[in-house]
Amino acid sequence: MKTKRSRLFALALGLAVPLTFTPLAHAAPAGDLDGDGITNDVDPDIDNDDLPNGLDRNVDGGVAKSGPFVGRYIGDRLNNDNLSELDIDDDGLLDDDAAETDIDGDGFDDDSPIETDIDGDGRADDSSLEADIDGDGRADNSPLETDIDGDGRNDDDPLELDIDGDGLPDDHPSETDIDGDGLKDDSVYDKDLDGDGMTDDDASETDIDGDGKSDDDASESDIDGDGRNDDSATELDIDGDGRADDNPSESDIDGDGKSDDDASESDIDGDGHDDASLDEDDIDGDNRRDDSATELDIDGDSRLDDHPSESDIDGDGLDDDDVNEDDTDGDGRRNGDADEDDADGDGRRRGHDHDDDGDGVDNDDDDDDDHDGIDDDNDADDQGPGLPAAQVGDGNAPANPTGLNYLVSENGTQLPERLAFLTATTGRQTDPTDIDNFTYTYMPNGSTATLRVQFKSDKWDDYTLNFATGTFTRAEFDRNVMKDTDTGTFALPPI
Repeated sequence: MKTKRSRLFALALGLAVPLTFTPLAHAAPAGDLDGDGITNDVDPDIDNDDLPNGLDRNVDGGVAKSGPFVGRYIGDRLNNDNLSELDIDDDGLLDDDAAETDIDGDGFDDDSPIETDIDGDGRADDSSLEADIDGDGRADNSPLETDIDGDGRNDDDPLELDIDGDGLPDDHPSETDIDGDGLKDDSVYDKDLDGDGMTDDDASETDIDGDGKSDDDASESDIDGDGRNDDSATELDIDGDGRADDNPSESDIDGDGKSDDDASESDIDGDGHDDASLDEDDIDGDNRRDDSATELDIDGDSRLDDHPSESDIDGDGLDDDDVNEDDTDGDGRRNGDADEDDADGDGRRRGHDHDDDGDGVDNDDDDDDDHDGIDDDNDADDQGPGLPAAQVGDGNAPANPTGLNYLVSENGTQLPERLAFLTATTGRQTDPTDIDNFTYTYMPNGSTATLRVQFKSDKWDDYTLNFATGTFTRAEFDRNVMKDTDTGTFALPPI
């Protein structure tokens, strides 16, 4: 760091005592503009005009108030913010030189938090009025300005950690104005966070926060450089454009210039994982797993996945009813695969979901419940042997189901689940893809009985069983809220 080593002493002694120092290395000799014996690189008032460099709008030019040139104009007539002024403090180092760490010669390092006016033009670096922080004549938002703070490092260089030179790293949570244009980074008015002349939503802008990492790279975990990880629950605006990711007006979550519903957009949240990959378990980057029951909007387009208006659940550009859409929820498992028991990714597995493929059409009215391209009448995934409605046992509800097993089929056509009552209070439910333990309460009443199958404290199924007809009604609850009701048939398993 270049220091004004004579500054305090010279001020205290009225510049009366010549000081000895070790000259710094320069591209050209620093010189002594005002002839006071203090070279420009350590002189707190280079032109001796009684204006300290930090307050002087032309650091290296003015009328000398004392010294050998008293009363005479010395130096240039270029204000600090003049395009032709290439060395504001006349220290022999060009202002854009990597070795120049104090452009205006005010004694404060340009990257220091206390340096608020790098080019000494009287405009604070974070002011909306300051359009040229380093005073090189190139506007900070110009495509030609590649070094906003004039520290010799390109703004898109991975080693440039402080684009506006305010002493705060660009990815620090306290850095709210990366390019120092006076506009908050999360403001809808800041269209160019890193001040490189490319708007953040432009397809050619591949590094929104200017940290040198491509926004679509797996190593880029903070696209807008706000200090919040893109997959964090607290990150509500991944690209920092001022529009919340789940806002209806936000059509480009990662700010890569491609609409989230565009077929060419293969990485909606810009985390480097292809949306159709098995590795991508959070397509819209909202920190909710796509297969979680709490994830109600997989692609983050503000349309609920179960809503009739949502025609593209995973946001891959293919309509969910398109014959080419073979992975409705975008989890990498094809709709008809044996291990895909939740085709629409709503957290409700097959047999417990009234709309398996999330197309807004109830399974009862849908000819292809799981949208695997096979009509339900010919689909082994959806149509098992089923269960015809018939009297169960002697038609009366048993006093105690302990030790009994019942097959339960939704609508009488779905693959049956087995309810095994192992003890007086516990049992197990099995289906082709899952096993769940439960506790239960049972109340017989002639030919009918009520049954509660409790999977968790906030998740259960309530049955009303009719043993005379072999039919049931069922209400399914999750998180203490009724999610579905259905009817079906039940029977004792074959011996």
